[in-house]
Amino acid sequence: MLQSGQVLLRSGHASVVPMHSHREAQLVVSLRGTATIGTGDQDWAVTPRSMLWLAGDTPHRVHTTADHQWLVLSFPPELVARATGSVEASGFVHDLVERVGRAPDPERRARLTAVLIDELVEPVPVNARLRRVTELVTLHPATSVAALARAVGMSERTFRRWFRADVGTSFTRWHQQRVVDRAIEQLDRGDSVKCVAADLGYMSTSAFIAMFKRVMNVSPQRYLRSR
Repeated sequence: MLQSGQVLLRSGHASVVPMHSHREAQLVVSLRGTATIGTGDQDWAVTPRSMLWLAGDTPHRVHTTADHQWLVLSFPPELVARATGSVEASGFVHDLVERVGRAPDPERRARLTAVLIDELVEPVPVNARLRRVTELVTLHPATSVAALARAVGMSERTFRRWFRADVGTSFTRWHQQRVVDRAIEQLDRGDSVKCVAADLGYMSTSAFIAMFKRVMNVSPQRYLRSR
């Protein structure tokens, strides 16, 4: 049985695992082939680059295609309050999952997993003010904090305090993760680091690289080589 905190890479021929359950919650990620996971009420097809969250103690069966490969990450059920279902994950989360799977030692894996958990439980904007901020940052990543604060009728200082209280993290950290998400999409598309930096509003490529490395613990160039 997969225990909490473990990472399991599964691969092989087509197989069927009958209905079972386990205490741990699991994040299931298909790397190759398709896994169909059914809970009795619903079936989910987990295709490459898609993810499924299985809440702890959820009875489920698994059917995999030939030549499949998938990654399973386990979590204590109380750590992430999330219902069973597909995970709409950003490029940042996909990259985190891959890094957790490749982590060379337990300490490195624990640090990456902590960030992944933070992303999985990240609150969804529910009020008009937070939706407005999210829309502006999505459309214009380089929008300044002062401009965002004005857009929702606050001073910059009040805005930062409100954001931390409402979202549970600092605006700076949240914003940098959004920028990195966008950067990863553009880098995967083939855009150069210089072009991505300029598109995201950075006056210098080196400033963008420094921010990317703070968030991802690797430079954009090394990230591209690892893909």
